[in-house]
Amino acid sequence: MSVWAQLVYALAIARVAGLITDDMISRPVRDWVVAHLPPWPVSVSVETLLTCTWCASIWVAAAVVPLAWHWGDRAWLVVPALVLAASQVAGMTSTLGRPAQPSNDLSLETSRPRTDDVRPEVVP
Repeated sequence: MSVWAQLVYALAIARVAGLITDDMISRPVRDWVVAHLPPWPVSVSVETLLTCTWCASIWVAAAVVPLAWHWGDRAWLVVPALVLAASQVAGMTSTLGRPAQPSNDLSLETSRPRTDDVRPEVVP
């Protein structure tokens, strides 16, 4: 696999991980899943995977890398990877050369605590 293909797949993995954990378009699904999780400890692990980009990216990569390794030159895999990679690059460069704008989007705030800041109590 060429270095360019590896870069495309790495950007695609970053985009999918961000889509799962951060994007507003996936927030309703993410919030629904978190609200319907069984009690701790499963809920903490799943919620962390749905809200931590770094945590989700390893699992996305674990699914994508074997596919890319074996079928990385096939159109059914390359075309979606290129779309995702282009989206990731567009997001990364969208504010370059532009003055910072204050955000009017209050929907980014959330009332639920993030599980990556909270450690469960250990009861002996």
